Amino acid sequence: MKVLWIFPIIGALGLIGAAALQVVRISDETRMVATTAQVIDVIDGCPTVEFSTASGQPFEYRSRTCSKPPSLRRGDEVTLYYAAEIPTTRASIASSVTGWAA
Repeated sequence: MKVLWIFPIIGALGLIGAAALQVVRISDETRMVATTAQVIDVIDGCPTVEFSTASGQPFEYRSRTCSKPPSLRRGDEVTLYYAAEIPTTRASIASSVTGWAA
């Protein structure tokens, strides 16, 4: 009975951690460029999208956020946030799932 107090503390720390991750994600997205991308492939639930930067240069980005079953299909249009200086390595596909999961 004496150790039951630990569970509310663990829960509170989890909520604080989730809130901190959301703040970081939103902060990153405000510094990134938003564009529309098209899903060109889905391998093992991980989508690959094709997009063009503001200067018109085409790029492909394979997301590290995967799902089983796949949440996206070839041909779907998504919002993509990318860092202008390194668009293929600092990018994120916007979705309600990744937004809450961070």
